[in-house]
Amino acid sequence: MKPRKIRRRSGGYRRSSFRHESQAPKILGLIALFAVIVVAGFFAGKLLFGDNAPDKADPGQTSTTTTTTGSSSTEGTTTTTTQATTANGMPTMNSVKAFYLPTSALSNTETLKTTLQAAKKAGFTGVVFDLKDATGGVWFEATGAHVAQAKSVKDGALTKEQLTAVLTLCENEQMLAMPRLYAFLDRTAPRALTSARIHYAGDPSMGWLDNSAESGGKPWLNPYSPQAHEYLIGLGTTLRDWGFKAVIYDGVQFPSQLWKAGFGDSAYTSQSKLEVLQTFTKSLTAAMTGCEVSICATGLGTIGESTAVYGGNPLSFGSAYLSPALYPSALGKSLTVGSETLTNLTADPGKAVDAAYRLVNDRIKLMTTDAPKLLPWLETGAYSTAQIQAEMDALGDAPFVLYNQNGRYDFTNLSA
Repeated sequence: MKPRKIRRRSGGYRRSSFRHESQAPKILGLIALFAVIVVAGFFAGKLLFGDNAPDKADPGQTSTTTTTTGSSSTEGTTTTTTQATTANGMPTMNSVKAFYLPTSALSNTETLKTTLQAAKKAGFTGVVFDLKDATGGVWFEATGAHVAQAKSVKDGALTKEQLTAVLTLCENEQMLAMPRLYAFLDRTAPRALTSARIHYAGDPSMGWLDNSAESGGKPWLNPYSPQAHEYLIGLGTTLRDWGFKAVIYDGVQFPSQLWKAGFGDSAYTSQSKLEVLQTFTKSLTAAMTGCEVSICATGLGTIGESTAVYGGNPLSFGSAYLSPALYPSALGKSLTVGSETLTNLTADPGKAVDAAYRLVNDRIKLMTTDAPKLLPWLETGAYSTAQIQAEMDALGDAPFVLYNQNGRYDFTNLSA
């Protein structure tokens, strides 16, 4: 729902000039007339506006305001704020402090409950787990024609009942459960869902690989394929229908090189790379009503470097949330903010995250419309607990996802 705008009424003042008169009675008469007008205007205003000032938004509506996030002010960018929690106290993407768990951690609900409780004590309010991984494997029993054709549901995939139990467990601990789905970065579906894959230019019958087969080349879903869009969006709407309130999409991008790549002929092929990813985002957003969505991107991509796989800066996808990976290990050799240049970024990950976050927000300041809210990813890497804490602290009150590939965290000594 868009925020209700309050129409501010301008004063409409008109300057009046009075010719100087020497007759005092006339002056007194004008003064009396002026007093009557003022009193009448006061009561007319009371009748029109009541006791409420016209520039106050309805507390029941979402307000539009200029926000300051973390250590970087977004002054100059008007964004629509969202609630930090729902009516039942559950966090939203706007406030969540989340951590990542591998899919295997969902199989034992007792162990999962213990992990969630330890994380909750440390101040975490959300958890991310993969339900479609970077290989294209789907880890829940999704249905539908495209899913059946893709043959992407893994053996041992979670049933609806099992996944609902995981969701209930998270909600009981006031944790926002956020499944992650990889999109066009997919090594499984293109082998069977031939209408949705990138093929070799001039030979649609041959699936394209991002490198030679001898060098481990892998297939990709085709961002220009309407069937690929339907397949990926259908996985998200299934999770929404099963009760999830937030879903993260990763791999919304093109391969890093496109030598001999063919994209076929569809309603989308006249669009640029950025435009077709915007089309996917728009369709996804429209389909996922009632469920928040964030799209992942590289930190360098959102800063404005290394944007080739997106065809432009992913901040302009049009998504409500964007999740840049602010990993010091993947932010290049140096970062320059103002007159300060940081080198050896992994030596001080807190400063590196702070610098990268400010640079991304500087980009957002330049946007006049559709500026996303940020839900950054942070890495544990080989950092000490103090260094990991410094990364989280660098974001202030901003939401984040803390990532450890194996789902191992020192919750006893961390404070989200």
